[in-house]
Amino acid sequence: NARDQLLLEQIRKENDHVKRLEELTHEFDQSAKLLVRRDLQLSGANEKLTQLDKMKSEIISIVAHQLRTPLSAIKWTLKILIDEDVGKITPEQRDLLEKGFESNERMIGLVNDVLAVDRLESGKLKYEFVPVQFEELVQDMIHDLLPLATQNTVRVEFSSPEQLLPKIKIDPDKMHDVLQNLIDNAIKYTKPGGTVSVGVAMDGSMLHFWVKDNGIGVTSEQKSRIFEAFSQADTSITRKYGGTGLGLTIVHRIIDQHDGHIEVETSDRGTTFTVTLPVAYEKQG
Repeated sequence: NARDQLLLEQIRKENDHVKRLEELTHEFDQSAKLLVRRDLQLSGANEKLTQLDKMKSEIISIVAHQLRTPLSAIKWTLKILIDEDVGKITPEQRDLLEKGFESNERMIGLVNDVLAVDRLESGKLKYEFVPVQFEELVQDMIHDLLPLATQNTVRVEFSSPEQLLPKIKIDPDKMHDVLQNLIDNAIKYTKPGGTVSVGVAMDGSMLHFWVKDNGIGVTSEQKSRIFEAFSQADTSITRKYGGTGLGLTIVHRIIDQHDGHIEVETSDRGTTFTVTLPVAYEKQG
């Protein structure tokens, strides 16, 4: 009897275990079905988002290209009038035409920047990484921007390294845009008679490039959003100095694609942008 009772007790426990396993199996099955359903829902949502993003990109591209054609026509029409190719104009008329020409140029710049940001974010823009003597690229850009510096009576100083730096693998065309944006901004935001300092140096396996101005600086709020698209589009600074609010967004995207990093330090005595790039960069676009 004792053995029978013990056996029955063991059977009862095993039956309880089996029942519990059946319950767990059922719960697991329900959870698995729920996960599959959620996965399908997320896949569908992701596909829809991808389609919407593609549509947005196509709309931006179509609208931008449609805008560029009439803007270019307006540009050359105004240029013909300003150059007096179709007759003399009064000083008052010239002043109005030149203001219209400048506004049109800003619109063309905005359209081009919108297209550039769209290509960067959509992955349409391809990169070609080749070995480049970086300091020579900087010197060429400074030379190209000297007319602007002279016009603004701003001095540009370049701290060139004493010896040639190791060549760095970058996309020279994209990095040209980075240098142009940073140095051009520094010149525009520096007061007449001021100085823009540009430098390149090596630190271990990293190359550092910096642009320092003694201009107006930016607020702490602007600094936290400085690389966001249109982050300064409504400020008096943009209205005074021009620009689309997209230049630094483009710079940030390009630096990211080079596995680099960009930092900004600012005060009421000016702003410094520092770009750090790995020398031994092997990524292919």
